[in-house]
Amino acid sequence: MAAHDETLDETRRGRLWSYLFLLLVGIIWSILAGATHAFSFGADLVTGAALGVFVVLIVANRAVTTGAAYEQSIDRPPIRSRSVERPARWAMPTWALLVALVVAFEIFNYFELPRSAHPTLSSFASFLAAHSVSRGLAFFGWLALGKRLARP
Repeated sequence: MAAHDETLDETRRGRLWSYLFLLLVGIIWSILAGATHAFSFGADLVTGAALGVFVVLIVANRAVTTGAAYEQSIDRPPIRSRSVERPARWAMPTWALLVALVVAFEIFNYFELPRSAHPTLSSFASFLAAHSVSRGLAFFGWLALGKRLARP
């Protein structure tokens, strides 16, 4: 039993180091992205490289977990866990209301106020894009979302 616990601790330690490594790489990558300007060659390069790394990691992870990178069994349907939780009933109406409020805010400001006076989301985005720290934080959030969505 003690040998099993040591193996489990080694596995956890290995996962911790891999998460810390990914976190460090994400922070460094975000600093690089924050130093670029939107639609520049540097921004395209940093973003394209991040997308390329994610694709490689997803294919490698699939190869490790399933034994083949592109092999898909068509003989039987995928195994689905019965313990998968469904979103709460209030989740969809809440998100729909939030989206409707944002759209209503944008439309109201577009038609009722002069361009210089209406604080649309694009105005907020322009303000945030003017600072390298906020660009870096947004890029880090994008990387974190990509990692979350790419989980097997």
